[in-house]
Amino acid sequence: MKKYVVCLASVFISAQLFAVDSIRFTEKLTDKLVRSGDPDTGFVYEPVTTISGTFNASITFPGFKDVTREELINSKFSFTVGGVDFSATGDERDPKSPSNSAIFYQTIGDRRVGTITFSRNGDVLTISAQSSDLDGDSFAAEGHAGDTNPPSGQIQAHIQIGELFQTTRNVYYKGTSSVTHKTVGSGDDAQEFNLNSVTLSGETDTALPTVSITMPKANQRWSNEVFIVRGKAADNFGIQSVSLWVNEVDLGAAQFANGNWEKEISLAPGTNIIKAQSIDLEGNHSITGQVKMIYVLTDNLDLLVDAGGKVTGVSNQQLLELGKRYKATATASNTFLFAGWEGDITSTNPVLSFLMATNLSLHAKFIPNPFLPLMGVYNGLFFPGNSSAVRSEITTDSVTSSNAGFFTGKLSDRGICDGKVLIGGATLPFSRVQFSLTGSAHFTIVRPRPIPDLIIDLQLDFQNGTKTLVGAIQSSDNSFTAQLLADLAVGNATFLAKHTFVIPGGAVEDTNAPAGHGAGTIGVNNVGTLTLAGSLADGTPISQSTSLSSSGDWPLYVSLQGGRGLLLGWANFTTNPQPYHVSGSHIRWIKAPANTAADKFYRAGFNQEKMLRGARYIAPPLQTNILGWSNGVALIDGGNLPATISNPVTVANNKVSILSNSNTVVVTLTPATGLVAGSFKHANFGATPRTLKGVVIQLPAEKSFIGGWFLGTDQSGYLFLRRDPEIP
Repeated sequence: MKKYVVCLASVFISAQLFAVDSIRFTEKLTDKLVRSGDPDTGFVYEPVTTISGTFNASITFPGFKDVTREELINSKFSFTVGGVDFSATGDERDPKSPSNSAIFYQTIGDRRVGTITFSRNGDVLTISAQSSDLDGDSFAAEGHAGDTNPPSGQIQAHIQIGELFQTTRNVYYKGTSSVTHKTVGSGDDAQEFNLNSVTLSGETDTALPTVSITMPKANQRWSNEVFIVRGKAADNFGIQSVSLWVNEVDLGAAQFANGNWEKEISLAPGTNIIKAQSIDLEGNHSITGQVKMIYVLTDNLDLLVDAGGKVTGVSNQQLLELGKRYKATATASNTFLFAGWEGDITSTNPVLSFLMATNLSLHAKFIPNPFLPLMGVYNGLFFPGNSSAVRSEITTDSVTSSNAGFFTGKLSDRGICDGKVLIGGATLPFSRVQFSLTGSAHFTIVRPRPIPDLIIDLQLDFQNGTKTLVGAIQSSDNSFTAQLLADLAVGNATFLAKHTFVIPGGAVEDTNAPAGHGAGTIGVNNVGTLTLAGSLADGTPISQSTSLSSSGDWPLYVSLQGGRGLLLGWANFTTNPQPYHVSGSHIRWIKAPANTAADKFYRAGFNQEKMLRGARYIAPPLQTNILGWSNGVALIDGGNLPATISNPVTVANNKVSILSNSNTVVVTLTPATGLVAGSFKHANFGATPRTLKGVVIQLPAEKSFIGGWFLGTDQSGYLFLRRDPEIP
């Protein structure tokens, strides 16, 4: 096997600093066949290696520019390559060397085989050498080669410049090799040779190696204290080692092989800064590679989920990162509601955002949906008064059209209510009011300034099964507080029927309020919806559409006079066999003072408690008397009359005949509806007849009667037909 030997350097200098910037060389070793011997005795063939090559070095030597030319050319220069000492002295120099240069010749015996040139440019010294056709046998380049693998490796070059300095530097080389087979002679005298040709090239290593960290990735999160850091390192000649630091602590060298490195490390909780640096064979250090990773501490989440729902986003005993934010979403099943989060974190929001902490416990509560049996439409009234008697008592002095009114709201199966409040002629809607799981709700209806806002508190009955909604409505200026009661419209046919009703008037002697009987009809359909149509005793038309409660409670509310007046109160329907099937004992009629010339009746206004009385009305078969009696009396009074008009009457085939009729009284019945119309004349009103309006109230045992009203000059009077001599 041939020896491939070349050289170069790191530098030693006495008392001065210098640096070998670069060394490069090429060298070619070629086997040749040499024939030698005596022609008489025969020739012998043997391979001989010849060497040729170039050598270049650049050296920075501070202060070298001050060396005199004489010192430069009289110094001894030498270097060794492959065991061959190339040297030159001043005696061997070329006298024609240019300024700041010295050219020396390399000779072997009397044969010149190379040239060495030393050139100075300031403090930089350049050495160039070339040689050719050196006999390898003369320089211990022994043997001949059969190895075809390209050689590579490391050699050293030694440089000496007189007594100024000397240095040995590593030089890294790679080479190519080729083998040529050659046969000499023929037959039995044939000799076989493998002649090798090797070309070497190398240089000092001044390029920095590279290093990279492939694991962890940037900002990677890790939940274990131990981690294996991995990466790659590369150099043009070779890596000596890879060093690792974690949080500025030196962890020493990593394991390195085939361009890959790795090392097991221990992490500190939180952010860890990992650094790596490679060092090549010459000791050059790479640029430091750096990456951040986060060692996250974890713990198991203790999550309890009640029956009736589920939680998504996290799960029980899931390993979660401490300090990291997570989201848990609670979803109730069809007949349940989410009742809130309990444990270490409390919230009513089904979507919970939380930071994971040690031993964190969460409890998702679900309860049977309390709104399911109570969902639907609620209708009711509000007015100042005693909340314990809110269905019956309406205090005369305190109720006005601006502090009392009507409430309606539709409750969903999730406890969300949309509805409206009617007060003072205004309709004030509200929406998306959420009831709590205790059945309470609080909200505010904003009204245009300077009208105060309405602060509303509501409470559902979850305990007693009354299917009612109670609460209070308060003005934001504290001018009033009204008690509220509303009933669930159940939607049944319990009170399905047509009804007629009257609102009896006051005493004839009282000229400040009507003596007439307001009258009209009420219809209740098979889902409990009520429709009211009629008129008050002063001729004011009234109407309403609402729903009844399961026990027949009716919240009567009619806004009058553009919101300045009202008709309000609780009435009740019954199926019991009694004279009246619908009645209200505390109906409040508020008439505001007149504000137009057309309003001629009771211009000062009034606030009175009234009764409402009504009964089912069944249209009679043909030839059947709807009143149930034939002989009676017609009474007309009040309404600016000086005295009562009283006439005997007979009823046959639902026709009313007035006897002794000096006032031309006419009364006409409509059997299909129970409505009554008529007229009469009186001297107080001149030739113009007065119109009569009323209804038939069908009562048992021949107690049915007709009640109604007429308008006088500025007062209201009544029409009353009854069986004589009974007084209802």
